[in-house]
Amino acid sequence: MMLSRVLRALGRRRGVVLAVAGLATGVAITGAASSIWLAGFGYALVGFAGEVWNIASVTYRQSVTPDDLLGRVMASFRVIAYGAFPLGAALGGLVADLTSLRAAFFVGAGLILALVPYMAGTTRKHGL
Repeated sequence: MMLSRVLRALGRRRGVVLAVAGLATGVAITGAASSIWLAGFGYALVGFAGEVWNIASVTYRQSVTPDDLLGRVMASFRVIAYGAFPLGAALGGLVADLTSLRAAFFVGAGLILALVPYMAGTTRKHGL
């Protein structure tokens, strides 16, 4: 309920872009944290931004997909999204092994942050 109000206040497009930026910020804060409290704050920001993203993206996807294709579209999205998790984990582990755990967080934050301009352009293009 609270996140719905957040999205209404921000607008769906701004909410999506800010959610992606919030994810990147939360990951960077977690990686840079020198205390458990700061790491917890970064992790909480990741959780909040992730839920804003989920609500905005899923409701949009459901609203533009024809009813007879909705099951296939949602299943395809989940296969792609959940299939990317182990790839990201492997890449993060490789970066951490070659450099440091902090570097893995910063690389992840940078990759997420690189999506912000893409999301801003895509949401504008599709009238989100």
